[in-house]
Amino acid sequence: MSTDKTKFKVNKPHSKDFLTTRFGRFLDTISYFRLGLVTVLIWGLATVYFSVMTYHGHGMNIDIKCLDPIDSTLSAMYFSAVTLTTLGYGDISPLGAGRIVAVFLAITGLTIVAILIGKVSSERQSSLLLLLHTSDVERRMSSFTEEVNEYMDEIRSLSSNVELDSLHKNIKGLRALIESINKYMVFHINQSLFIEIGTNTSIKKLMNKFSECHDVIFGLKDISQKNKKIESATYSVSRKMSFIEDMLEANSVNKKSNSEAFNSRNLRMKHDEFTHWKKTTITESLLLSVHSKLPSVPRQEWPKHIHKSIAKDLEISNKLVVKCIDELKRRNLC
Repeated sequence: MSTDKTKFKVNKPHSKDFLTTRFGRFLDTISYFRLGLVTVLIWGLATVYFSVMTYHGHGMNIDIKCLDPIDSTLSAMYFSAVTLTTLGYGDISPLGAGRIVAVFLAITGLTIVAILIGKVSSERQSSLLLLLHTSDVERRMSSFTEEVNEYMDEIRSLSSNVELDSLHKNIKGLRALIESINKYMVFHINQSLFIEIGTNTSIKKLMNKFSECHDVIFGLKDISQKNKKIESATYSVSRKMSFIEDMLEANSVNKKSNSEAFNSRNLRMKHDEFTHWKKTTITESLLLSVHSKLPSVPRQEWPKHIHKSIAKDLEISNKLVVKCIDELKRRNLC
């Protein structure tokens, strides 16, 4: 699998809708500086329009014969300002198409003022809500870390006693937990400031615990080699943990956040190591896969170099397929 973070698809919040509208999310991204910049830009454009179009009968109702260009520009600045702020003293009024521009200018001014008042009035409340949300995220990350650690301890204990049924059950439980963690992260990445709110430390602790957990499940490779269910479950856990690491990195890059906290590629490299082991080791699941590819006819009737086509389908080496076929022959399965 490619590790190019730019090619990783940023997850969406599954079937749930966004908690706010697109316009509401856009307003959250507007800073005071940008709001001021937009206001000055609109004021400037309106000033240019009225200072020019007044000479063509579609600007202001002032006598241009008595004004020089500088006075005309100052009058346009004044008129644009009082219209934008909806003061409207009435000493100057628009003419022709300038009336339409004045209407849009007034509506824009009302919108800007409404946004400004809303942002100022909600700033204190937003800070408190963000503090509560940050605390909740840190608490949940700590809780997830503890739960993963409990599963690790149980898996170590069961693997030493070779209790395969209980071991498989706990690995499946760990996989379900990691899937829940993934869904929690995906939802909050898309619905809240999950990556941007300064919880990188708690998230990083969880990812470090995932790294320890991967060492534990990869340590079961001797059992996995002989037990298809254990192999499938452990590989699924490995894949899901590396997926979460990829997702965090891709989203941090997409949101232009601190991607340094999530780009160690540790879990991805460990999962690649697990994948390499699967493709170079004779396991029960691999034997089953090779057996399913073999023709249900006597060996004498097999196509020539059949091991090559099987190796291509399973994306493993020709040599490993030959070894699997030899093992199947030894077991009288082909």
